[in-house]
Amino acid sequence: MGVQSEFGAGSTFWFTVPLIRQTRQSLRSGSARLGSMNVLVVGGSEKEPLPAIRHLNGMGIANQSALTGKEALTLLRRTDANQDFTLIIIDYLLADTDGFTVAQDIRAISHRERTPLILLTAVGNIGDGRRCEDIGIKGYLSTPVDAVLLKKAIRHVMDASSREQEGEKPGLVTRHSIAEAGDKGERILLVEDYPTNRQVAVNLLTMAGYDVDVAENGREAVDRFLETPYALIFMDIQMPVMDGHEATRTIREIEAVGGGGRDGERTPIVAMTANALTRDRENSLEAGMDDFITKPVNRATLLSTLAKWIGGAADAAPVVIEKRPPKTQGTDRDLPLDYDRALSEFMDDRTLLLETLTYFLKNGREQMVKIELALTDGSSETVKAEAHKIKGGSANLAMDRLSAVAAELEAAGKSGDLKDADGYVAKIHHELDLLESFLTVSLQKS
Repeated sequence: MGVQSEFGAGSTFWFTVPLIRQTRQSLRSGSARLGSMNVLVVGGSEKEPLPAIRHLNGMGIANQSALTGKEALTLLRRTDANQDFTLIIIDYLLADTDGFTVAQDIRAISHRERTPLILLTAVGNIGDGRRCEDIGIKGYLSTPVDAVLLKKAIRHVMDASSREQEGEKPGLVTRHSIAEAGDKGERILLVEDYPTNRQVAVNLLTMAGYDVDVAENGREAVDRFLETPYALIFMDIQMPVMDGHEATRTIREIEAVGGGGRDGERTPIVAMTANALTRDRENSLEAGMDDFITKPVNRATLLSTLAKWIGGAADAAPVVIEKRPPKTQGTDRDLPLDYDRALSEFMDDRTLLLETLTYFLKNGREQMVKIELALTDGSSETVKAEAHKIKGGSANLAMDRLSAVAAELEAAGKSGDLKDADGYVAKIHHELDLLESFLTVSLQKS
């Protein structure tokens, strides 16, 4: 380093630093670009859109669709730079042609020579890899493709595209190449003791393209942290064995001496709690947590929190679900949940929603047995704890009436005044009966 100075004219400071050229762009930075992506999906039909569209919506990635090759080419030829597509996903089986032909036609468009392409196919043939390389297709995936694999593929394809512009020749991105690279994506640890809340959060995170591990209490969370590097930890507060605050303090102590799955690097920890009081937020931050979200946790909150701490899309593609009546009979008072809202949270995956509701009903019946035994024994603490779980689980599934009455029972347990508890219990049983009837009809029509 040095300086050259001339009186009255100013000074010039200089330094030289020898650096090694980075040949590969970080996949984490590729993930951070997800929120600015606009993807064209080619294929499917009006009645059966490609699952890739649902996956992209779950990740918060903006997207448009074209059902045929002709429709896609027309759109691509007229799209201006302000509405450009950063990635194109093509299904091999199209109504009017095949995916390889469309890819070739896209490459013939003057301003589409470098747009990254991913081809999806259920009928892979020998020589497809060579055809992809000849045409310039960057990713080749056999279907079915889940959200986690699709997100990894997108990250790898966008990374490969950047490297190619720097003069490298990256290979074709496939299931095999992703597995061979040992890429585990952005792995999340979810710490939650209540099964329904755990299942709902895992579903939402998986739909958003994240690998998820679960722990049922703080002690398990610490053990997993010691074994695995996590991009982020969602930590419940009220848990048995070790609560969320104690687990977080323990993790921070491990990081302070250079331990943990990320070699001592600080892992973002986000508190999850049903309490929204300022005191609860302050207690969480004092314990070493980085952020705080309240239950019930919805998809938009999860995506925006993930985008804030580890990059990605902050719900850039809100899902619009056409209003329609639930596939059952009865008035709104007969229905145990807001069906449209619940279905929207589950990315219009009706089967997954029904499975989760069935799981919740099973747990709810078991919890009511515990509550009734606790009322017989006068154990207000057990009543409070079990009602709290039902309150949170039902709120996550858009069962607002059930959540409200469970909150009343929780408050009774907290105060120790159980004189009205039998009435609350009867109302909870009624709501669970409605849920059982709803599931019976819905599953018969599946």
